[in-house]
Amino acid sequence: MFELINVLDMKEGTMYFIKKLNSNVGELVFLKYQTLENGYRYATFVYPYHSIYSHKCLSVISIYRYVSQEEYWAKVKEKYDTKCLDIILKRLIDDSFQW
Repeated sequence: MFELINVLDMKEGTMYFIKKLNSNVGELVFLKYQTLENGYRYATFVYPYHSIYSHKCLSVISIYRYVSQEEYWAKVKEKYDTKCLDIILKRLIDDSFQW
């Protein structure tokens, strides 16, 4: 499962799925950000087979983080628990009750 993330939220050494406007780049490992003198910011990645990929237009690519099944189900359970708690509180306390 994948989750769309902000470009600036990438962590070094983590694998991400990169998608350009019209094509898929694939799974890459993020290395670092570089800012050049002219103000352009590059993100440097490594393919699993050790070839380097650098991209300067960070707004043109979509970056997806891999979400494990354990993390996904933990989030689902958290939302479920919150919803159940709200239902129980509404039954115990009138809906018009305010803090």
